[in-house]
Amino acid sequence: MTRPLLALLLPRLLPLAGLLLGGAAAVKGPSARLITDELQAEEFMKELDARFSHECNLEMTARWDYITDVTDPNKEDAANDAAVRYLSFKGEAAANSSLFGYESFSDDELYRRFRFLAKKGPGALGQQDLEEYKLLQAGMETIYSTATICDYHDDTQCDLTLEPDIELILATSTNWEELRHAWVEWRENTGKLMRDDFIRFVELSNKAATLDGFDNTGSYWLNGYTVTQREADKYTGGQPLDQQQFKAMAEEAWQTVSEGLYKKLHSYVRMRLSDVYPGQVDPTGPIPAHILGNMWAQDWSNIARHVMPFPEMPSFDVTESMVKNGWDIQRMFDSAEDFFTSIGLFPMTPTFWGKSVLNQTAWGRTIVCHASAEDFCLGPDGEDYRIKMCTEVNMVDLVTVHHEMGHIEYFMAYKNLPHVFRESANPGFHEAIGDLISLSVSTPTHLEDVLGLTPTRRSRPRDDSSEEKELSDEEKRDLNFLMKMALEKIAFLPFGYLIDKYRWGVFDGSIGSEDLNGAWWQLREALQGVAPPDGARGEEFFDPGAKYHVPANVPYIRYFVSFIVQFQFHQRLCQAAGHTGPLHTCDIYNNADAGQILRSALERGFSQPWPAVLQELGGSSAMDPQAIIAYFDPLIQHLDQELASAGQCVGWGADCDTGDEVEASSTDAPPPPESSTDAPPPPQSSTDAPPPPQSSTDAPPPPESSTDAPPPPQSSTDAPPPPQSSTDAPPPPQSSTDAPPPPQSSTDAPPPPQSSTDAPPPPESSTDAPPPPQSSTDAPPPPESSTVAPPPPQSPPDAPPPPQSSTDAPPPPQSSTDAPPPPESSTDAPPPPQSSTDAPPPPQSSTDAPPPSESSTSAPSTDDSTTTTLAPTTVDPNDEESARLALQQMNDEMTELIRNATFIDWEYSIDVTDENEEASNAASLMVGQRYKELHAEVIEYFNYEGFEDESLKRQFEMQKTLGTAKLDDEDMAQLIAIVSGMTTTFTSVVCPYDNQECEEVDGLNSDALETVMAVNRDYEELKYYWEEWREVSGKPIKENYTKYITLQNKAAELNEFDDAGLMWLEPYNILSENYTQDDFKQDIEDLWNQTQGLYQKLHAYVLYKLKDYYEEIDSDADVIPAHLVGNMWGQSWENIYDIVKPYDTPIPNLDAILEENIDREEEMFELAQQFFTSINLFPMTEDFWNNSLFREPEAPRKAICHASAWDFYDTVNPQEEGRFRIKMCTNKNQEDFIVIHHEMGHTQYQMAYSEPIEDRPLVFRDGANPGFHEAIGDTIALSVTTPAHLQLIADRLTNGTYSLTTAAMSSTTAEPPSSSPPDSSSSSAQPPPDRFLTAANEEDQGARASSSSSTSSAAVSSSSTSSSAVSESSSEASADTTEAPETTTEMPYPEEDINFLMKTALAKVAFLPYAYILDKYRWEVFADNNENGELNKLWWEKRLDVQGLAPPSPRFPSSDFDVGAKYHVPTSVPYIRYFVAHILQFQFHARLCNISGFEGNIYNCSIYNSTAAGDHLRDLLQKGASEPWKKQLGDFLGTGNGNMDASALLDYFQPLDDFLTKFLSDNDITPGWRQGQVESYTLDERVEIPATVPIVVGIVLAVMVVVVIVAYFVGRSRQKKKAKKNKTPAQTPGENIELGQQKTDL
Repeated sequence: MTRPLLALLLPRLLPLAGLLLGGAAAVKGPSARLITDELQAEEFMKELDARFSHECNLEMTARWDYITDVTDPNKEDAANDAAVRYLSFKGEAAANSSLFGYESFSDDELYRRFRFLAKKGPGALGQQDLEEYKLLQAGMETIYSTATICDYHDDTQCDLTLEPDIELILATSTNWEELRHAWVEWRENTGKLMRDDFIRFVELSNKAATLDGFDNTGSYWLNGYTVTQREADKYTGGQPLDQQQFKAMAEEAWQTVSEGLYKKLHSYVRMRLSDVYPGQVDPTGPIPAHILGNMWAQDWSNIARHVMPFPEMPSFDVTESMVKNGWDIQRMFDSAEDFFTSIGLFPMTPTFWGKSVLNQTAWGRTIVCHASAEDFCLGPDGEDYRIKMCTEVNMVDLVTVHHEMGHIEYFMAYKNLPHVFRESANPGFHEAIGDLISLSVSTPTHLEDVLGLTPTRRSRPRDDSSEEKELSDEEKRDLNFLMKMALEKIAFLPFGYLIDKYRWGVFDGSIGSEDLNGAWWQLREALQGVAPPDGARGEEFFDPGAKYHVPANVPYIRYFVSFIVQFQFHQRLCQAAGHTGPLHTCDIYNNADAGQILRSALERGFSQPWPAVLQELGGSSAMDPQAIIAYFDPLIQHLDQELASAGQCVGWGADCDTGDEVEASSTDAPPPPESSTDAPPPPQSSTDAPPPPQSSTDAPPPPESSTDAPPPPQSSTDAPPPPQSSTDAPPPPQSSTDAPPPPQSSTDAPPPPQSSTDAPPPPESSTDAPPPPQSSTDAPPPPESSTVAPPPPQSPPDAPPPPQSSTDAPPPPQSSTDAPPPPESSTDAPPPPQSSTDAPPPPQSSTDAPPPSESSTSAPSTDDSTTTTLAPTTVDPNDEESARLALQQMNDEMTELIRNATFIDWEYSIDVTDENEEASNAASLMVGQRYKELHAEVIEYFNYEGFEDESLKRQFEMQKTLGTAKLDDEDMAQLIAIVSGMTTTFTSVVCPYDNQECEEVDGLNSDALETVMAVNRDYEELKYYWEEWREVSGKPIKENYTKYITLQNKAAELNEFDDAGLMWLEPYNILSENYTQDDFKQDIEDLWNQTQGLYQKLHAYVLYKLKDYYEEIDSDADVIPAHLVGNMWGQSWENIYDIVKPYDTPIPNLDAILEENIDREEEMFELAQQFFTSINLFPMTEDFWNNSLFREPEAPRKAICHASAWDFYDTVNPQEEGRFRIKMCTNKNQEDFIVIHHEMGHTQYQMAYSEPIEDRPLVFRDGANPGFHEAIGDTIALSVTTPAHLQLIADRLTNGTYSLTTAAMSSTTAEPPSSSPPDSSSSSAQPPPDRFLTAANEEDQGARASSSSSTSSAAVSSSSTSSSAVSESSSEASADTTEAPETTTEMPYPEEDINFLMKTALAKVAFLPYAYILDKYRWEVFADNNENGELNKLWWEKRLDVQGLAPPSPRFPSSDFDVGAKYHVPTSVPYIRYFVAHILQFQFHARLCNISGFEGNIYNCSIYNSTAAGDHLRDLLQKGASEPWKKQLGDFLGTGNGNMDASALLDYFQPLDDFLTKFLSDNDITPGWRQGQVESYTLDERVEIPATVPIVVGIVLAVMVVVVIVAYFVGRSRQKKKAKKNKTPAQTPGENIELGQQKTDL
C-alpha cells in the first residue's frame, strides 16, 4: 500500500505546527511556512509521480469499463466514484505541492512541475461548494445528454437524439422548416434549461480560481498557454508570454484568416445557399445558422453538395471504393498504423490490439460511440493505450482512425516523462497532431496512390456556374478538395475562437448574466457571420449551452489553436520532406525526415513551453496563419473571381454597408419574425394566427455525448497541465456521444461542428409572455410585452400599441398599458384595471376571430396595407390634411393588426398551450414591429405641433412616445424574454406546511396560497407560506430584474426620458395644460398625505386586535407582521375581518344564497347586467354571451383564470352587436359576484368609447388615464356592496324579483330596460370547452379587493339561505348590542354600519399605502439604474416607513427580492393606476349619488335604477381617451378643475374614522410607528473567511495526523464506510468533473 503524501511532509510540518501552536506571531506569511529544500521536493515529486500514475490508472480503468458497457449501472457508479476519488487526490496533491516554495528552486524542470501541479482547480473549493460544483456540472451534462426532440413530421415521435437522428437531419435535409425545427428545439431542451445552473456554476468556478490565485476561471484556463520569464530565459530566448499576449496572438491570427479567406468563403457559401433557399437568405447579411449542415454551424462539410465549385468532378468521398475493394475495420486501423510507422513513429502495442474496442457489433455491448483515444497512465512501465470507436467502413471514419491513432502516438512518445509532463505542449497540440496526419491522408494523391481508393461518383455540372478560365480536371479536382477542406477547417475557426472568447467575458464579468444570450449572438454574428433562423434570441434562452463543451466545462480555445498550428506543422514537415508543389498536395507518408522532426516534438510532451516546441515543429514560436493562406491559395483566387463575377459583397453587415450596396429585397432578407412561416399572422386576417412553432413539445436532442462516462479529470477546469491520457478526436459532425473528457488519458478529436443557429426566442415566456396589445382590461400583462406597439401617449411606455379596448390590449394612450389587476389574488389590490395593454400576448388565432379579409398562416402579408410607406417624403410634413390621411391609414392598419392579435391572445388565454403561447408572442412582436415602422413613417414625420385640429393633434401627441418598441430587435427580444421568464416564476408552487418535501403536483400555486393566507390563522404556518412564496417567486428573478431595469432605462433614453419611471408616467401628462410627470407625482404625494391619517388609525386598531389574537407579536411592536393580514402581499386586509371586526353584529354575505340558488355561472352575469341596464347603460352582446369564458375549463385544458374584460376592436358592427367578452373562472360566492360587476364595468367602458367609429381611432379607445378604467369598475362595486343592494340580490334570488328598493334610491328611477341576455341555457351561453381558457386581459385587481366580502370561511354572516339572513344588518341595531368590549361609549352610527365600513376599509384604505409605494419604489429603482444593489432593503424601507408592515423574519438586503413576489413586478405592470383608481372611485361615487338624488350616509348609496346617474356616467365613458383626463374629470365632477381629491373617500369613511379615533383614545393608543427600522429586519449577507484560515487548518490537520496516526486511519476507514452507505446519488453518465485532461471533442 502506498504511503500517504503527508508522510513525506511530517518532518517539515511538525516544526511548522509547533511554530503555529507557539503563537500567531511566529507565522508571518507564506514564506515562513514554505518548504524550500529541493532534495525534499524531488523526493516528494518522485512519490507523487508514482501516486499519480496509480490513481489515474484506477480512474481510467473504471471509466473504460463504463464507456464500453454503458448499460451496466454498477459500472456507471464505479466510474463516477473513481472520478470523484481522482479529483480528490488531485486536490490533495495540489494542496501539498503548494506547500513548497518552488519559485526559488534552481532545477528548472522541478520548478515547472511544481508550477503546474500546485494549481488545485475546483479542488480549491470547500467541501460544500465542491459538492455543489460537481452537482451543477453533472446536472448540466445530464440535461444535455438526455435531451431529445420530436420529429418535425410526426410530433408523436419524440425520441430523436442528437446522434444520429438530429445530426442526420441537419446534414441531409433542405426543408427550411424542418431544419429550423431541429435547431430551435435542441436549444429549447438543452441550453435554456441550464441557464440558471450555469450562472451559479460560473460563480463557484470563479471562486475556485480566485482561491487558486487566479483572477477568474478564464485566467485559470489560460495558464497552460503562458510562459514565465524564467521559462522564457531557458527555452524561448527570453521572450515570456502572458495571457493578454496570448489572447492578442489568437486575435491577430483570426483577423488574418478572416480577412484573407473566411469572409470570402462565407460570401460564396451564402451565394450558393441562396439558390437552395430562394428568397430566404439575405445576400449581404449573416447566414441563418440552421442551414449550414451542422447543429452549431462549426463545420460546413455536410453542405458541400450545394457549394462545390465543380460538382461534376469526382466526389472526394471514397466510401464506395472502400466497400468495393473489400475494406473492413481492421484494414482501416492497419492502414493508419502503416502511415505512422512509415515516418518512423511507433507501431501499436499488443495491449492496444487486444483491448481496444473498434467494432461495437463485434464487442456485443453498448458503448459510448464517440471516438476517443485513451492513455492508461502507466508511464515508462506500461504500454496500455486504447481506442474506443464505433467504426464503420467509410471515409469519415477512415480519417478519424488516423486522427485517433495520432493521439496514441503522442501518448507513446512522451511516456517516459513525469506524469505532469505527459501531455501535449499546450492543450491545442494534441488535437493538432491528429489533424496534421489527416491533412496528408485526405489528399487525393494519398487516397488514390497509397490506399488505392478512387472516387468514381460524378454529379451534373452546376447550370449557373460563373465564367471561368479553362481549368484542367486536376485543377478542378484540387479546387473541390480545397473547398471540402475549407468547409471543415476554415468554417470552424471563428466558432473555435469565439466559444472561449465568450466564456472569458463571462468569467471576467464583462459579459453579465443579464446578457448571456445577447452577447453570445453578438459574437457569433460579428466573428462567424451567422444568425438565428428567426431573428434575435431572448435572455430566457442560453444558446451557448446547446454546445456540449459549455455544460461540460471543457475549454475550447485548444481547438482554435489546433486548427491554426496544424497547418504550420504541415508546412514545416512538408519542407523537411522535400515537397515542392502546392502545399495542399503534400503527403508526408513514408518520409522519415519529417517523421523525425515530429517524433522529437512529441517526445517533449509538456516539459517545455509550447512556443519552444512550436518553433521546432512549426518553424515559428508564435501561431502563424500564413500557412493556412498558402495551403488554400488556389481556392482564395477562385473565390475572388467567383465573387467579383457575381457582384457579391465580401463579408456581411458593415462589410456590405455601402451606399450602392445591393438592397436586399424583402424576400431575400433573413426571415424576420414575420417572414417565417411561424411569424405572426399578417395583419389582414383575424383568424390568421401566427403559426405556432412546430415543436413546442419537442425535447431538445441529446447532447453530443450523452452516454459519456463520468467526467474526465482535468479537462474542464483542471489545472493547466493538460490531462494526459485521453484525447478525443474531433467529433465528426455526427458524433453525438461526446463524453466528457476522461481523466488524463483520453484525447477527443474536435468533433466536427454541426450547424445550428439559435432561433430567436419566442417573445416571451410561456403563459406569461408579455401580452400583446389586446384588449383586456385587467390582465396583468406586462407592459413590455406589448413591445409590440408603443403605447399611446398615455399608456405606459411599454405597453403595446394603443388599443384601448381591452384592459390588456396594447396600452391605450393612457390607460391601458398596465392594467391587469394582480393576478395573484382576487382579494388583491384594487379592482382590476380596465384597459390594460398588458394583457397576455395574443395567442393564436381564435376561431371566432372576425373573418380575415385575407387570412394566411404564413409569413406576414406583404400587401400594401402592411408594407407601403404612409408618409412618403414627397409629402409636406406640415400639411394637416396629408397627416390626417396618413394617420387614418395607420389607424386602420393597426386596428386590424391588433384585432387579429387580440383574437390570438384570447385563444391563448382560454387554452394555454405552447403553440398558442408562441403564436401569441409572435403576434405581439409583429404588431410591435409594424407599429415601429408606422411610427417612423407617420408620427415622427409630420410636424403636428402646429396643427389646428385639436383632435388630430391629440392623436399625434398621444403616440409620440414609442416606449419599449424603440429598442432594437435584439434588445426587444431580450426584454420580452426577461419579462416572460420572470412571469413564469408565478407558476411555481410551495409545498404544504405539513408536507414540505412534496412532489410538485402536490404543491400550492399562487391561487391556493391566497386562500391559505386568507383563512389560516396559525402564526408559524402563515410565516412558512409567506417566506416560501418569496423564495420561489421573488428571489429567482432578482438577477433578471436588474437586466430588465437596464433595458427599460435604455428604452426610456431612446424616447428622451431620463429613466423608465418617467416614461411610465407619461400617460398622465397633459401637454396643453403643461401638466408633467412631476406634477402628477406631487399630486400623488398630496393624496397620500391627505389619507395617511385615516390609514394610521386603521393600522393602530388592527395591530391592537392582532396582538390580542397572536401571542407571538411582541407587546411593544409598533409595526404589523406582514404575514398576518390575510393577504400574501399585505395589500388588502379584509380577510382578517373576523379577527378585527368592531362588533359581533353581522353584515350581509351572499355566499350561501348564491351557492344554493345559482345553477349556472352565467346567471350571476345576468344579475350584473341588470344593474347596468337599470341605469341606462348597455346590455351585453350576443358575442359576449356565446363566447365569454364563465367557468374554468375541464382538465386537461387550462385557462388563465384571472378575471379580465376584452375588447376585440370591432369597427364593423354597432355597439350592440360588437365583440366584447369577459374571461373568468367564476365561483358562486359574493366575492366573485362583485368582481363580475367590476369586469362588466370595464366592458361598459369599452362599449361606450367604441362609437361613433369614425371619431374613435384606436388611440382614443381607452380610459381617460390608466386609473379611470379601474375606477369605473370599482365605482359600480361601491353601489353593489351596499347592504341595501345586497339585500335586493338576496330577494331576487330567493323570491325571483327585484321587488325591494332602498331609501337611498332617488325618486327618479326608471324601469330597467327589458332587454335581457339571450337565453343562457348551457347550450348557448356556455362557451364550448375549447374556449375554456383564461388569459388575463383586464385583470381585476380591485374588484375582488373591493367586494366587501372576505374569502375567509369565517364570514360575518353565518346565516342560512334566506334573505332575512342578509338583512340582519339592518340599521336598527342599538349601540349596546354586542358591542366590542373595548368600546365603552356609544357611537352615533349603527354597529352594522361600522362593521360594514371596517370591512370596506380593510380592502380600500389598507390598500392605499401599498399602491402608493410599489411604483414609488420602482421609480426610484429606475432612477438609480442598478447603482444600489440592495433592492430588497430599499423595498422594506418603503414598507416599514410608509405601510408599517414588517417581514416575519429578517431579510437579506440583496439576494432576497421580496417585491418580485408581487405579480405586477415581474410582469412589468405599472401600479400607480390602482392608487389613482382608489381615489377616483370615491369621487365618481359621490358625484353619481348626488345626481341620483341620494340623501343620507354616502356609504349607503347605490345608484341602481338611477338613469340620471347612468346617463352622466355614460357621457364620461363615451369620451374614452379623446380628451385630456383632467378636463374629463372636471366636466364629470362639475368642478371644472379636474383635480384628484381624497375628500370623497374621507367623507365615505367618516363614521369609521370617528369610531377609530374614539377607540384609540379609549385604549390609550397613539397611531403611527417609528421610522427607520429597516436595519432591524435586515440580515448581513457578508460571510468573510480570513485568507489564513485554509493554511492554518491544513497545518493543524497535518499535526493531528501525526499525533493520532492510528485514529486517523481508523477514522478514515469508518468514514469511507459511512460515505459509502450514505453516499449521494451517483453522478449521471457524462458528468465531467474536470479530473484528468481529456481531449473532448469540438
